[in-house]
Amino acid sequence: MNLSNKLFLSVLALISINASAMQVIRDRTAFRVVDGDVEHGVKNYDVCKPLRGLSEENLQRFEKLGGRYKAIKLSNGDYIVREQGELKGGGPGLSALIAIVGYPVVGVAALGTLVGVAATGDFGGALTAAGAVATGGCIAVTYAVVAAAGAPTP
Repeated sequence: MNLSNKLFLSVLALISINASAMQVIRDRTAFRVVDGDVEHGVKNYDVCKPLRGLSEENLQRFEKLGGRYKAIKLSNGDYIVREQGELKGGGPGLSALIAIVGYPVVGVAALGTLVGVAATGDFGGALTAAGAVATGGCIAVTYAVVAAAGAPTP
């Protein structure tokens, strides 16, 4: 048997060891791990902080949006539970679209404010108002771009 076959068989053996995946069960009060045929309770401090602090309603939202749990067996036989979320956001495409549309709209609004207020003869006020519109609009668009990239989509 050559080296590549031995390597393949050892990887196959490792996969089969991990194939008996642990199942994480969550009820209203605690997490439990089923490893093989044995069920183990998970201590509250062995649950990661983000999950530990969530209410029942927010845990249900987490699961609905694609969030999963993973259990890790420690050397002392205890189990820890971590979140393994693949929450999907709008991604770079939606973020780019919001930026491409949003920033020019803010620019047009700032220019319109500048022209509108300058028509009254208050040039200092026109610059101030246009600057405020541009700053506020850019902050709003930037927030929307970030939110669209990370917003979970069921």
